[in-house]
Amino acid sequence: MKLTIKNSSFLVHSFVILLIEIWQPVNTILFHIDGAGRIPLILLILSLLLTINAIIHISLHKPLIIYLVLAIYMFVNGMIKGGWEHYESYESSGVYLLFFRIFMAPFYMFLVAKMAFYDFNKTLKVVTWGFLLYCIICLLGAGESHAHEGRLGEAINANEIGLVAAILFIVVLLQYIRGSFSLFYFIAFSAISLFTIFETGSRMAISMVIIVAVLVLLFTQKNYKLHSLFYMIVSLLIGYFVIRYIMDNTLLGARFQTTSQEMEFSELATGTFLDKFGDRGLQYYYSWPFFTRNILTGIGFDNWADYNPIGSYRFHSEYLVQYCECGLIGISLYLYFLISLFHRLLKVWFSQTGYFRKTLKVLFFGLLAIAVANFVIWTHNSVAVFAIFALSYAASYKVQQIQAPSC
Repeated sequence: MKLTIKNSSFLVHSFVILLIEIWQPVNTILFHIDGAGRIPLILLILSLLLTINAIIHISLHKPLIIYLVLAIYMFVNGMIKGGWEHYESYESSGVYLLFFRIFMAPFYMFLVAKMAFYDFNKTLKVVTWGFLLYCIICLLGAGESHAHEGRLGEAINANEIGLVAAILFIVVLLQYIRGSFSLFYFIAFSAISLFTIFETGSRMAISMVIIVAVLVLLFTQKNYKLHSLFYMIVSLLIGYFVIRYIMDNTLLGARFQTTSQEMEFSELATGTFLDKFGDRGLQYYYSWPFFTRNILTGIGFDNWADYNPIGSYRFHSEYLVQYCECGLIGISLYLYFLISLFHRLLKVWFSQTGYFRKTLKVLFFGLLAIAVANFVIWTHNSVAVFAIFALSYAASYKVQQIQAPSC
């Protein structure tokens, strides 16, 4: 029997989800009323409490509960080792802001997972519109960063904007694959996503889009007859020439081409292959000795600022955050969480057909893109990333409830 949810309850929770997704640009660019995020966090906690039985029954299972354990560990780690002190500000205490940074995204994940379990299509639409509004608001008011080559992102970090735009592309593609979006809406929404990425100059974001687009093109063909192969070859050729144009004529392309040259004349150059990856490579190189001296629990969540010798305030990689700041405990829990999600998607993927299978494929490739992006950006506070976690969980655990939209 298909589970249902009351329309009034769904609307309330949908509003909370939407508000959380757009809160950062709305508050930073438009209203400036709650920089500490108390309003969305309170509403989110209330939504979770109002449906606590459903949350426990649906969301608090492996692998999502693994991340809850990790989040609790990160918070305790940050409290014991002083990471909370880096969050002290005039807006709120460091303890609250540390709690907000660590728990906001996973709490959001639990709510989205529960909503998607009951009605995947409607929840996907809410998530999609939220990230679309996020990108539009940023395009209109985020401003150019004078400190970072004129990239979009003076008010909000350019890579954070790019990450949301990349996730927007993934959920839009998911809508199109499932038949919820026509080709027109797919092109229109994807254009906004890609334009946002170009404006931010985010190499990570465009790489995520390319990974998902190419893999979906290669692995969602119904068959490999002559016309399918022709379609695939033409699409790949068009993609090649588009990428060449981007590399030769845009800020994004210029940033790709200069990555390996960033450390060429730097006193911090390591003399290893890691220099090819710019400042991210330096972080991997210089973090290793600190890890070896703090193997089990790390140097403390968000404490890299107190140790790093290269001047960067925060680790630009989720894996670095987990392995160096949270030690073997943190990185083990995080990898266990990711691998469990991958395993569930793969397991159900091969037992489904039609819309079900396409849904699982796109989510699997989206999760793979996130796993790659984690090498160059932190994601523990990104609700966009946790939206993919939630949708993947709902799809793999209750795939029989995910109905193909009527056309």
